[in-house]
Amino acid sequence: MKLNIKAFALTAGIMSVFAIDWCIIMAITGIGSRPYELINEIYFGFIAANFGGLVVGTLIAFVDGCVAGAAFAFLHNKLSK
Repeated sequence: MKLNIKAFALTAGIMSVFAIDWCIIMAITGIGSRPYELINEIYFGFIAANFGGLVVGTLIAFVDGCVAGAAFAFLHNKLSK
C-alpha cells in the first residue's frame, strides 16, 4: 500500500500540534509541568509556558511533524516496493 506523502505529512503535523499544545496548556493551567519540561528538553530554546509559548510551540510542532511525517511516508513508499 502506497502512502500519500503530502496527506501523511499534514496529518502528522496536525497531530504534533495537538500533542504539543496539550502539554503547554497543562503547564499553563497548572495541571502538570513534567510534559512541558520534556518539551523544553526536546526543543532547545523553547519559550516559557504562556500564550507566546503556545504560538511558538504550535509552529515548531507543525513544521517538525510535517517533516517527520513526509520522511516516514517517503521511506515507507520506497521500502515497500
